[in-house]
Amino acid sequence: MSNKEIVELIKFIPNIFIYIVPGYSFFKVSSFILSKELINDKEAIIKYVLMSYVIVNIVKLFIWVDINSPIFIIVTLLMSILFAFIYSKGIRCDKFDRFLQKLSIKKTYTIDVWDDIERINKEYNGYWITIYIDNEKVYYQGILKKCQEQQKEKDYYIFLKKYRMCTYNLETVEDFTDNDKYWVAIKANGISRMEIEYYPKENKKSS
Repeated sequence: MSNKEIVELIKFIPNIFIYIVPGYSFFKVSSFILSKELINDKEAIIKYVLMSYVIVNIVKLFIWVDINSPIFIIVTLLMSILFAFIYSKGIRCDKFDRFLQKLSIKKTYTIDVWDDIERINKEYNGYWITIYIDNEKVYYQGILKKCQEQQKEKDYYIFLKKYRMCTYNLETVEDFTDNDKYWVAIKANGISRMEIEYYPKENKKSS
């Protein structure tokens, strides 16, 4: 490679940066917020370029400076992060769900079933989960505290607080329903079935 070719390549680097990095930042941030894995396949570079092109042209409407200038690059990166945040929050809001339903699209953009449970809970005043484990002939009842993220299907733990543990013969083994200092971790691959009972807001239940 000649010196002239090296110089031309160096001159082209800012264009590569401005038309790839903003798109990459957008998908990286939105994937983080949505707890989704960022897939870097053969089509990824195309998505980065297209999204960068959109973001750059939006920024151009408000900032009239050279696109390779530091101020333009900084603003573009900040805007890509802002757009990713708005996008990630927007597609998971109730209004977006209602919009999809009006279009007869029976789909929600949620992380997993636990995300759906928490979203439905906004319409109620808490819920009570019953988890059955046939192998041990016991079941747990409690309030969902958290669930591990970024795990393979049925390869995670469910954490309950204010829980009680009973046998299938209805004998109480542990009862911490009045104490939220105790948690129990239940591995999902041992669960036989679950039941979820939501409490109407007019029948307020302390948690």
